[in-house]
Amino acid sequence: MFNGEDAVQEDLLFHLAIAKANGNSTINNLMLIITPEIITNFATYHVRDDNQAVVGIKEHEAIFQAIKEKNPQLAKLKMKKHFKALYNYCYETI
Repeated sequence: MFNGEDAVQEDLLFHLAIAKANGNSTINNLMLIITPEIITNFATYHVRDDNQAVVGIKEHEAIFQAIKEKNPQLAKLKMKKHFKALYNYCYETI
């Protein structure tokens, strides 16, 4: 199992790969700008625990499967679910 920092980095690498693959340079550039800050912030506040890492991996698998099946609606739905934890974190820390 990943430690918390590894899990955050793997999570962000997954998102960077999707951003790059979608061909939208704006999204890709945005991810490249915000990723270091996210890693630092998550590592500082120990946002990830082992259970969250497992949940994140399962969510990534579901997103990847939807993309592989060429089902953009399902991929979008799975991404929204995956980002909900980040939204909640941001809301709670404001």
